[in-house]
Amino acid sequence: MLIVNFSRETHADAYTCTPHIQDAYKTWHTNFAKYPISLVRRTKKCWDSLRSWASTNYPQLARSLTPGVSESFLDHIETTLGWELPLSVRLLYRFCGGQDYEAIDDDDDMHDDDKRTYAGLLGGYKFYDHNVDVKFLSLEMVVYLTKNTIPHLKRLKAQNWIIIAASGPLMKFFLLNCRDGSLHVATRKCASHGEVINCVPPHPDSTTMQDSLLRWLEEYSRRLNSGMYKAQKNGGAIRISLFPDQEPWCTEAVSQGVQVSDEF
Repeated sequence: MLIVNFSRETHADAYTCTPHIQDAYKTWHTNFAKYPISLVRRTKKCWDSLRSWASTNYPQLARSLTPGVSESFLDHIETTLGWELPLSVRLLYRFCGGQDYEAIDDDDDMHDDDKRTYAGLLGGYKFYDHNVDVKFLSLEMVVYLTKNTIPHLKRLKAQNWIIIAASGPLMKFFLLNCRDGSLHVATRKCASHGEVINCVPPHPDSTTMQDSLLRWLEEYSRRLNSGMYKAQKNGGAIRISLFPDQEPWCTEAVSQGVQVSDEF
């Protein structure tokens, strides 16, 4: 939250901002004047929470989160796509430009391919032949995957949709409808079946805020900070596991020699 402190002039019945406060306000106004202040506060709080959790629990992930992008770069991305991004999505990228794979630290236990595969901000899971770890994509990757993938999802009939997060090779990916801001998740079966799941339930402010992605990240951050989701090592690599393994979110029982876990 931006707090402006005022100091009283000694010989005048007026109030003036101290110079450093003036500079701070000018910088804020230049960068965020086009956005609702409530949305700016929520977005900053969300990214602060995610970065703080990652710094404490998963430093490699924290270092993969890049600085925010400029307004001019966002304008360029919109021109390249051919349509506008929701204000809430623009704001998310103002505070974080996506994930940089090159920033992931070396690990002697991991092969080069593993280093590129893991450290997804949005987490994942591994079972049988499913190896999922979802990254928050840079805008360059958003454009690339959107241009090269969406046209092939003919059953979906998606217009002005973008792929904003993904696990390679599109085992799981998040789609954002830029017309209404709604967020959806799909798997590689989307191309043949056109099946997607709405990630965020309707909300009274959804039409005006178009903030489904932000609301999803806010809830995700809450679950990380509550300990529901944790960074776990699996097969020599670390990932955020979306399978809770501790009470009260997970209970276990053994029946006829078979251990069963029930997740919240």
